[in-house]
This record gives sequence, structure tokens and C-alpha cells, in this order.
Amino acid sequence: MQRFRVKFLNNLTNSTGHQFQCLQRVVPIARAKSIERAIKAAQYRFERLEQVSNWRFHAQSIEAEPDGNAKPVYRRQKSPLQWASPGNG
Repeated sequence: MQRFRVKFLNNLTNSTGHQFQCLQRVVPIARAKSIERAIKAAQYRFERLEQVSNWRFHAQSIEAEPDGNAKPVYRRQKSPLQWASPGNG
């Protein structure tokens, strides 16, 4: 079993128009057999902590790494929303 840190992030734009990632929450997972299981456990815990039915309501991407390793080994980003434009007439 391995320890993991799972980060939930949002992509935001600052006042000068530059995008940056804003950390929403870090969920430590004490024991998981794989990184996929750690992510599933972190998603469930994040949803409970934030009191939402889906983690995507409060974050746009996930990064997971073995505890102590600075380089992310997994990244998942939700697809951007498709906005419908009103018809012409």
C-alpha cells in the first residue's frame, strides 16, 4: 500500500487576464493499492467535505502524486462547458 496526495484545482483568470491554477483542497490518502484507487477515494472524500454530489462542482482538475514526490503523476481535467448561443430569429 502506498500513500498519495490528491489535489483539486480550478483554473481562474486574474485581473490582468492571465490564467492560473487555484488549489481548492488537498486530500491525503493514507493507503491505496494504486493511484486510481487513491483518486476514487479522494473524490469521494472531497465530495463529502465540500457537501456536493460531484467533485466537478468545486474543481476543474485533479492532480495525484505519491506522498513526498513533487511531480504529479496523474492529471484529470474536466471538459469545458459548451455554451449554447441563441439563434438569429
